[in-house]
Amino acid sequence: MERLRKHPLAQSPMPGDWAHLGARKVQVKKFPYTVIFVEEGDPIWVVAFAHHRRRPGYWRDRIR
Repeated sequence: MERLRKHPLAQSPMPGDWAHLGARKVQVKKFPYTVIFVEEGDPIWVVAFAHHRRRPGYWRDRIR
């Protein structure tokens, strides 16, 4: 979370339809999770803490 706060635009942009919404992702070190978030100025909106193997894509409807 510290990486998101300090350098949100340095994280990888989401591919496809989510790119135009400004969605980005960052992998959690030492754990099989990716944090999907949208940076809108000062607030950072966390969309999901997505596990790499469990229920892939469950969060996709949240980003609208």
